[in-house]
Amino acid sequence: MSVAVAEPRTSQRLFLACWLAILARIFLIVGPITTPLAIISYGMWELLYLGLLGTFVVFMTVHISLAFVLRCPNCSKPFLLESTGRKDPAVRKVEHFDYWGTIVWSVVRHQEFTCMHCGVSYRQA
Repeated sequence: MSVAVAEPRTSQRLFLACWLAILARIFLIVGPITTPLAIISYGMWELLYLGLLGTFVVFMTVHISLAFVLRCPNCSKPFLLESTGRKDPAVRKVEHFDYWGTIVWSVVRHQEFTCMHCGVSYRQA
């Protein structure tokens, strides 16, 4: 199977989008964990809450806008948006992740991914 090379600008945007998705989920998890601070100091809690919520909203907004912009050069479908349609049989899937999670994991870890819609593999430039 051949591996296509994504253009450098697309590679940078893809890498940014994947890291923003991971960081947004971290902030989403950290928020409820910091809830006991509300018992200690309401002022501290309010500041922390607004900071975490604001950061989460900014990260997710940028990630979602990049997810709609980034498209597979082969099939022209957005590869960071998982559809309910049929997936290509050649697509790799990491255990405990869906297809979207597999793409994010592959980009961050290996700098490559396989489009879930058409099965073409790409590596970052």
